[in-house]
Amino acid sequence: MLFLRDDGGDNVLPNYEVINQPMLMCTFIAILLFGVTCAQTFYYFHRFPNDGYKIRCMLAFIWLLEAAHSALLLNVINHILIAKAGDILSLLYIYHGIPIAYMFGYLSTYLVNLFYVWHISTISRSPIMFAIAGVLATARFGAELSFCIMSYIHSDWLHR
Repeated sequence: MLFLRDDGGDNVLPNYEVINQPMLMCTFIAILLFGVTCAQTFYYFHRFPNDGYKIRCMLAFIWLLEAAHSALLLNVINHILIAKAGDILSLLYIYHGIPIAYMFGYLSTYLVNLFYVWHISTISRSPIMFAIAGVLATARFGAELSFCIMSYIHSDWLHR
């Protein structure tokens, strides 16, 4: 099987590389994208110093959310790959840092989506487009938030 490996004897061991490598690679990509976010934020603040106070504060808040999200992702990877290294049964339980890290990411995505909704409303001047985009963005955030809350309440993957 893909998730098991034979150690040459009578034991069949879990293949940790196959199980943990996707999490590690996704975290590397997330941290790389956070670096892109930092560069874009730095560029924005230096290129457009006269933009409105509200837009600059929102961008700074989104950057802070992304920084917290990245730090929490590193905490999750540390817990899974370092603190619980070798404990295959620990993967059956949802580490409480996972839904918290995702909540920060979902909140920043929701704020960006609300900015796009506002931008759509200023360009199209159609209240119907504004309403559709706003409802879809809010519904998505509600679904993501409910998934995080449910995974925080139910601490194992096998909960029925």
